[in-house]
Amino acid sequence: MAGNCLCIRAAIGLIVLVSAASARAEWVTKHHQGAPWDTTSDAADLRVEVAVGARILQYADGTYVHAIHRQYPKACGPATLAMVLKQLGFAQPHRPLRLPRDVDELPGSRGPTVDVGYVGSLEHLMWLGYRRIRLTPGRGEWNDGDPLFMSPAGELNTRASSAEAATLSPSGEMDYLESAPVGHIPNWLWRGRGVGTRSDDNAWEQLPGIMNYVVASKWGRGWRDALPLTAYSRTDDEVRAFRRIAKGFVDHGISLVLGVESGEHFNALIGYRGEVEEVDKPFFIYTADPLDGWGRDKSRQPGRWRRMNAVADNLFNGRKLIYQYVCWNHHLAGGCDPGGWAREVDAQNGNSWLCGREVPLEDPLGDVL
Repeated sequence: MAGNCLCIRAAIGLIVLVSAASARAEWVTKHHQGAPWDTTSDAADLRVEVAVGARILQYADGTYVHAIHRQYPKACGPATLAMVLKQLGFAQPHRPLRLPRDVDELPGSRGPTVDVGYVGSLEHLMWLGYRRIRLTPGRGEWNDGDPLFMSPAGELNTRASSAEAATLSPSGEMDYLESAPVGHIPNWLWRGRGVGTRSDDNAWEQLPGIMNYVVASKWGRGWRDALPLTAYSRTDDEVRAFRRIAKGFVDHGISLVLGVESGEHFNALIGYRGEVEEVDKPFFIYTADPLDGWGRDKSRQPGRWRRMNAVADNLFNGRKLIYQYVCWNHHLAGGCDPGGWAREVDAQNGNSWLCGREVPLEDPLGDVL
């Protein structure tokens, strides 16, 4: 009985702790096409979620995964991948990096360069994304029609924009950049165009191409298995499949790039809480939003983190709040070996989405990087 009393007292203490923390929770509800989602910028709110059963990934310093610095206006994709690289330990902040101002040139060329911070920074990923877009057949002079961003010849515009660095770096988060720790952000970053994904079988364009053929192949970090996967909800089994996959990655310490809001924005999937198998019950996913509290009107403004319910109405065949995730690194540590966690998820789902979709051995874009 004494042991039971201690357990009861401990449980009561936990309930009081959680209730007190919940009373001061700062979650605010927003909507996308009528689908509700919650947001906060207070890490204490995530600690409350963990106390009631959530699993949420952290950086090596013990902080919950969050934006490196607030994203440039259209750079949500690279900003999200930068968070994933940091969480997985693939980024190399000890390696400062300058790259050719002409994105068609190879590193080490004799021409002018631009500061991209370090290997794996969001600026580095933007540069790589623009290079890969221009390697796509028929897009050799791509600059998204904006010469103030980049010339048709591939020269990035390094002149200062009107945007102050403090807008995206209120506490010095951009100090790793020589070009913009103070003052104004260079045009090629401020006016930089989006780098995203394509169809579910496209492993080589834009973000998946960077994951597969630059990070995994050239850098030798992670696994060359990145492929988008649309979060369909046509059946209960598809809803369960999304939930199982999200749980599997988080349980094995792997964050993901996640398309949200009808594919118009990216977040990093970093956690979950709730019921996986019973689709009528809540299954919350937690994401880090690269906007991090700026850039939108208040009705749509995300804070540092989001909480979204992965029910059918919020997935692709519903209101598309949760749209597409990029599965990557599920082969790490034997995930797709016999008995591996990813292979078991595929078996539960009755498909081969994780371990059976092949990525081309050679880069279809032929990037020598």
